[in-house]
Amino acid sequence: MIAGIQHYFERKYLNWLDKRLGSHDSVLLTQKRIFIFPSRIGLFFLVLIALMFLTAVNYQNNLLFSFSCLLVSIMISAIAFTYRNLSGLKISAGKCTSVFEGEFVNVNALLSSSKGDTKEGVYLGFDRNSTAQLDAISDEVVGKLRFKAKARGWVDVPRFTLFSHYPLGLLRCWTWVKLDFDAVVYPAPIFMPFKRSLIDEGDEINEDEVDCLVKGQSADDFYGFKIYQPGDSLKHVAWRQYAKTSQLLTKEFSSYEGVSRWLDWSALEGVSVERRLQIMCGWVLESEKKSDEYGLSIPGCRIELGQGDAHKHECLSALALHGFKAGKDGKGIVESNRSGG
Repeated sequence: MIAGIQHYFERKYLNWLDKRLGSHDSVLLTQKRIFIFPSRIGLFFLVLIALMFLTAVNYQNNLLFSFSCLLVSIMISAIAFTYRNLSGLKISAGKCTSVFEGEFVNVNALLSSSKGDTKEGVYLGFDRNSTAQLDAISDEVVGKLRFKAKARGWVDVPRFTLFSHYPLGLLRCWTWVKLDFDAVVYPAPIFMPFKRSLIDEGDEINEDEVDCLVKGQSADDFYGFKIYQPGDSLKHVAWRQYAKTSQLLTKEFSSYEGVSRWLDWSALEGVSVERRLQIMCGWVLESEKKSDEYGLSIPGCRIELGQGDAHKHECLSALALHGFKAGKDGKGIVESNRSGG
């Protein structure tokens, strides 16, 4: 019961944070975003001041009165300095690499401070138990975060915290930050044989053409011999064969030539949406590995034939964002039923 009540108030608190702070590409810490409260040591310090003040009143001791006032002034000064240590700090979204569902995402948060204003003792992490202390921030420091991607789509970096007890440890000054990173989580690939389907032109993909060879003297791998023809390069004449058989032969070489194929949504009729995306993700990786030229055709998106890292990223991103509203502002909002067929 106690755990349920705690979870309820924690959910209310986090919802309030989302409304108050929102999600941005960069954040400047101001009074609106910074929270400050006495630490355990600070609470003990306040209790000590209260007891000392009551003792001074009871015994009419001027020295204790003076000492109580001194401790109060230290506490007030600590509030100002602790707040100032985070105030003016800018946090921006840095590098974030696209990954596959189920892999760990490495995120860089850029923390910068105006020149001459050094921030000390700042901790960064997703919660108090996973924080790491950063170097003194005098110009720009990169804070590293790592978490597991649980679902495809835009990379949704969880809300993380920055806090500091600087300079005396009497107060805890903290903030919560949620940044938008320009990266996507691809579907977890499923590798299975390519399934043939009819493309728009009505031609059927012939899988027998996948391993075709291009023969010629400028290719890569040895293929066989052919009868020497006038004009063939003397560098490729098989002189050893000529010595044995007295027949003039020319070495012939071959190289692999990939085929052009369409990765078509309709080829997986009857398969659930998420599994289709995972299978097609595997097809993209396999086609790129074989240096095949491939295009992608899914509902609402058609990518023409191509190859290379940029083309692969475009295809995988289209699969990752299928069913999501266009643009980063629509992240996490699904237009279609992800479990449907």
